[in-house]
Amino acid sequence: MTENPGDRAQRLLKVGLELVGVVRDHPRDVIADALGQIPAEDKDALLVVLAALVDTDRSASYLLRWVTFDEHGNYVGPVRRPTGLPGSVLAGHAAFTQAKKLGRPISDELLEAERAYQRSRKRGNRSAA
Repeated sequence: MTENPGDRAQRLLKVGLELVGVVRDHPRDVIADALGQIPAEDKDALLVVLAALVDTDRSASYLLRWVTFDEHGNYVGPVRRPTGLPGSVLAGHAAFTQAKKLGRPISDELLEAERAYQRSRKRGNRSAA
């Protein structure tokens, strides 16, 4: 028996919301396991259902405000935004600081992110004077 589109959307909405919880609360291996349990024939439709949940009136940085790690999985803590500094600059600085503190190698991307942060701070100090 073929599932009608409305029933499929409702079923995938439940799957999608469970996946959201897994992504927010669990490490990569648990996320990979959860993704592996979703049948291949449902994955494209699931992407559409999840995309429909996104509030397009919000910025990407607002939607990702809960993220406390960088693209390498390193904890960067909550991003605080002093006036005038974009969150991406602060996130780059936090990732750089964390890598340095843990004795990890500093990538070119992290070094450039730290330079951008320092330039932003200097501009802010000059305008405050």
